Amino acid sequence: MVCFNIKEILETTNGRLLGKCNSDMDCTTLNGIATDSRTISGEDIFIALRGQNFDGHKFINTAVKKGVKCVIISDFKKIAIFPKNIFFIVVKDTTRAMGELAKQYRSRFNIAAVGITGSNGKTTTKALIACILEKKFPVLANIGTENNIFGLSKTLFGLSRTQKVIIAELGTNHKGEIEVLAEILQPNIAVITNIASAHIGNFNSKDRIFREKISLLRNLSGDSAVSFLNGDDKYLRKVKQKEVHFYGIKKSNEIIAKDIEFNLNGSSFKVKDKNSYVLFKTRLLGLHNIYNTLAAIAVARFFKIDYTTIKKAIKTFKPPYGRLNIRKINGVTFFDDTYNANPDSLASGLETVNTVSTKKAAKKILILGDMLELGKFTKKCHEDAARLAKKHGFNYLLTFGEHSILATKQLRKNKDSSIFCRHFKKHSEIANFIHNILKKDDFVFIKGSRRMKMEEIIKCFTNFSTN
Repeated sequence: MVCFNIKEILETTNGRLLGKCNSDMDCTTLNGIATDSRTISGEDIFIALRGQNFDGHKFINTAVKKGVKCVIISDFKKIAIFPKNIFFIVVKDTTRAMGELAKQYRSRFNIAAVGITGSNGKTTTKALIACILEKKFPVLANIGTENNIFGLSKTLFGLSRTQKVIIAELGTNHKGEIEVLAEILQPNIAVITNIASAHIGNFNSKDRIFREKISLLRNLSGDSAVSFLNGDDKYLRKVKQKEVHFYGIKKSNEIIAKDIEFNLNGSSFKVKDKNSYVLFKTRLLGLHNIYNTLAAIAVARFFKIDYTTIKKAIKTFKPPYGRLNIRKINGVTFFDDTYNANPDSLASGLETVNTVSTKKAAKKILILGDMLELGKFTKKCHEDAARLAKKHGFNYLLTFGEHSILATKQLRKNKDSSIFCRHFKKHSEIANFIHNILKKDDFVFIKGSRRMKMEEIIKCFTNFSTN
């Protein structure tokens, strides 16, 4: 249970007490952290978070009415009066204060922690590791993609004495974020999946992305710190330090996948174990997911989990939402890769669809939404998407968003008649268009950044098909 007294909060957050409270700082104990005034209880600390589209300071009165004894704020000008039965603590940044409290709380538990970062595959790798390790230990893992300071802190506040391992993905879209997250998590095990162009608009180069990601290795805790890196990644392969283990498909790695096969039901591959090979089967599609699975196997073996247990967990593992999920609708195969997008994950997805779409008569349709946070690389990356669609034999390129139109313009500029292209302004327009052209055994690959909400196209198409 999360438990802080007022003195601990002030020291941990470097906060300043406002007003005069009649209660004793040492004796007043709070047993929870809350950022949503709708679900708060009287024993919680209410942290007034601020973001681009919200301000928790607007809900302080609601929290006070529900009986909270402590409120952490960053803007005391928004407080008209300070009730004498409530501690008001002002800090420079409430989100960072939440992270500091999570760091302090995490330090109370002497357990292993796995920190996972990389440009692509973090969520799937984290979920795979959790799926395997929970067969042997009680684990705590962050839900979905809650991989920023808020999400990681929220996860760590769920720690209890029953758990033996923390498994957390760490995300970044600006310099220095991984170091901050690592300081909060205090991991002794690191996994880095790859270095790619996600958020390159904020970093300007893959070299800078690489330096950001490997800051995780510099912030590992304890004498037993160990790292597992994708050895086929040209950036990660350069890492030279103690207790680094590489996985991949090349012979230079320690954990190697061979005899890789793909079909619409998933993938299979073999990993060497002493003098024999262990066959793994997974529902996951694509070479990128072979790498994600290898990372999970590497971590599981570090925890001394036997191959039989690992095999069973991997075989039953379902891909997270919007990560190349296969959906059959009226005989049409939809590859739902709508959760997010960057040039590298798009390339992997296109290659995967091309590999498993064996029926030559079937149409292959790419529905592409904007790939965001690419900065000066935006134009080139979207134009390259058109070239990749053609390379992998797609018959249609349908685009949505202010940047993806560059892909259709690229094809029109080249007067390429081998692939039909059209730009749309609404999800429903795309759904209606494909509803009129799709036939049984066709393939549809849908991809776009999170803000593009490309999953709405599948919802609209399903409605058209059932009405």
